[in-house]
Amino acid sequence: MLNDGVIQKINKRMGRMEIAQVAVIVALFCCGVAFVTLVGRSFWLAAGDG
Repeated sequence: MLNDGVIQKINKRMGRMEIAQVAVIVALFCCGVAFVTLVGRSFWLAAGDG
């Protein structure tokens, strides 16, 4: 997604551990959004069918 120049700038500003933490936070956030979307859609369909 990002080009190497941007990644290198981020690497210079942040330590490896901080990058790992950010990656984990982003991954958890994406999983949470996907989960809420699936659950919300199922509730929406159930309410519509009712």
